[in-house]
Amino acid sequence: MPGDYRITLQQIRDMAIRLRSDHWRILLVHQDTTPPQGAKRVIRSTYRGRHLHREETTRFFRGKNMEGYHVYGRPDTTQYILLDDVCMDGLDAIRADNINISVAVETSPHNYQAWIKVDRNPISRAEALECSRILAERYNGDKGAVSSMQCGRFPGTTNRKPMYQKDDGNYEFARLYAPAMRAVRSGMDASILEEARKRLANAQNPSLSSTRRGCVLNPTLCFEKAIELYEGAMLWLFDLKGRDFFVKQDGEIDRSLLDFHIALHFANGEMLEADLIEVLSAGSKKAQGRDDYIERIVGKVKKNR
Repeated sequence: MPGDYRITLQQIRDMAIRLRSDHWRILLVHQDTTPPQGAKRVIRSTYRGRHLHREETTRFFRGKNMEGYHVYGRPDTTQYILLDDVCMDGLDAIRADNINISVAVETSPHNYQAWIKVDRNPISRAEALECSRILAERYNGDKGAVSSMQCGRFPGTTNRKPMYQKDDGNYEFARLYAPAMRAVRSGMDASILEEARKRLANAQNPSLSSTRRGCVLNPTLCFEKAIELYEGAMLWLFDLKGRDFFVKQDGEIDRSLLDFHIALHFANGEMLEADLIEVLSAGSKKAQGRDDYIERIVGKVKKNR
């Protein structure tokens, strides 16, 4: 894609036309975990939908992109669900299931983001989160990007990850992938939302007692269920607080901070201490085989309740 800003403008306009919304959330994230002096690591803002059609908006995005910022955004409404990090086979499977893809963006060679409209009107955050989870599970998307309001990369801007830097110093452009997109008038796909609502309706509060390897505490919760509880709480926290809340300056997830908030979440829900220990043991990468670490997390939770 040539570097002409007018191509970027047209790509963003096309995306905004297909994902109609009065307002858009914009997220700019600097490629360096420690940006140059005076530059912010993350810039958040809200734009009116019609402002995405303006040349000055595109010039601003392209300018920030050249300064080292990834340019992300999404409609500020929940009926649009982003499926992140899906391959061509995933796109083909979506279309084979007769699900409408409103917008597909090739964010790097042979790697895509797909936007799917699940209702004509905004839905609840819980429903949107479950829709996101269903799509990621079914089409092998990025489960770490499951969220009710996940932002996606804007087409016509460059992917600033080092792996996509070319020999001449430039970066790969993200672009709309037209073959995966249905006509604008093709409307929404209600089947995903229907399944999400069934899941939520059938969700039960399982007994939060647990099984430690080699020592049965309660047969109602197996090791796999403990992992499921941990991962569900993690995704809920990413959605509630934002993934950036748990990211260290080096760009990695702060596992201790994440484990503490997961443990606090379950403790506030009156989970038994033995069960809490099992969830951490089963789900936390940092806690595996480290009883001393688990004891510190549980002790910190007791002090902060």
